[in-house]
Amino acid sequence: MFRAIPPTPELDRMSAARDECRPVGEFLEWLGDQGMAVCTLLDRVDDDGAIEEWFAPIGDSIEQLLVRWQNIDLDKVEDERRALLEAIRS
Repeated sequence: MFRAIPPTPELDRMSAARDECRPVGEFLEWLGDQGMAVCTLLDRVDDDGAIEEWFAPIGDSIEQLLVRWQNIDLDKVEDERRALLEAIRS
C-alpha cells in the first residue's frame, strides 16, 4: 500500500516552467555553439584610482541559468523527488 503522496510545489513549478524554458535554453545553447557566452560586468579600481571594467563569462550551465531565472530551488526539487520515491517504495 502506498503512503500519501507528499506535496511537490517546487517540482510543480519546475514542470510548469518547462515549456517557457525550452526555447530560452535552445537559444542559450545556440549562443554557446556560436562561441558566445553569457557574461557579467566586473570592475575594479586600478592603482591610479580609475575604475576598470570588463566582461567575464559567468560560468553557469544552461540549467543553472534557467532555474535561477524561474526562481526554482534545486535543493527543494531534490528533496521533493526523494519524498516521492519514498512514498512510492512504501
